[in-house]
Amino acid sequence: LDELRGTQSIANAIARARGGLAEAGAGMEDGRRVRTACVLMQDESRRRRMVTQLEQLGFSVREDVLDGLFPLTSEYDVVAIDVTTPAGRDLVRSVRERYPTTRLLGILDPVAPIDPDLLGTRVDGYWHDHMAASVLNANLRELVLERQRMVDVALNARQLREEVRAREREGRAALEESEARFRAAAQALRDVVIRTDASLRITFVNPA
Repeated sequence: LDELRGTQSIANAIARARGGLAEAGAGMEDGRRVRTACVLMQDESRRRRMVTQLEQLGFSVREDVLDGLFPLTSEYDVVAIDVTTPAGRDLVRSVRERYPTTRLLGILDPVAPIDPDLLGTRVDGYWHDHMAASVLNANLRELVLERQRMVDVALNARQLREEVRAREREGRAALEESEARFRAAAQALRDVVIRTDASLRITFVNPA
C-alpha cells in the first residue's frame, strides 16, 4: 500500500508538471498547446462576437450553427452552446455524457425571458452579449483550470489502476514460478509428499 501511495504521488507530480498552465499574457496556453473551444449558436452576429472574444483570449475556435443533428465528434476544452433552444439543451446533455471533462458554457440572450427548462440544464458557466470581457476571461480561466484538475484525476486513477494490475500480474507470475519449483523438487524425492488445503483435501501427491 505504501508503494502504491508513492506511485500515486509520483504520478501526481508528473501530471502537475505536464499540465501547468502558463499564466503570462491573456492567451489560454498550457505550455504544450493552445486551448480549444467550439461555439454553437444560430445567430451569426452573436456567434461571431463570442468567437472574437475567445480568439482574443488565445483559444483556437471552431464555430458552427446549432441544430438538432449537430455531431460533436471532437473533444474541446470549452464548448459554448446557445442554451435558449431545445436543440442546445439536448446537445449540452450529449456533450456532458460523451466528454465529461469538457467544460460547458451556456450562451444566454440577455433580453429574452428565462425559459424554466434552463434550470435543469447543467452547464459550468454562462455568457451573454452584455458580459464584460474581463469577466469572461476570469470565467474561462477557472473552467480551464477545473478541466485540467479533472483530467489529472482521471490520469492518476488510470495510472494507479495500471500499477495495481501490473503488481497483480507480477504476484501471479511469482506464485506460478514458486509452485513449479515446489512440484519439481517434490517429484524428485523418493519419499511420498502429500499436500492438502485448509479443508484437508489432497491437492498434490508426488509420484514416489
